[in-house]
Amino acid sequence: MNIAAVVILYFPDQNAVNNILSYCFHIGKIYVADNSETSSLSIIQSIKSQKPETVYIHDGENKGIAERLNQVCTLA
Repeated sequence: MNIAAVVILYFPDQNAVNNILSYCFHIGKIYVADNSETSSLSIIQSIKSQKPETVYIHDGENKGIAERLNQVCTLA
């Protein structure tokens, strides 16, 4: 499947995981860009356990939505 999705997180909670897991099996790859200053490793591990093709991007900075979308488009 060649469909990819991007999710931009900012201090995510379990609801974010539930939302991502509700559609992750309908797409090929998920790019998760975390704009939080601290990483959300437990969140991403929950997602990767169900969808190993998930790519997690985090550098400890909030660079805004446009910057993250450009970053993910380059990766995809």
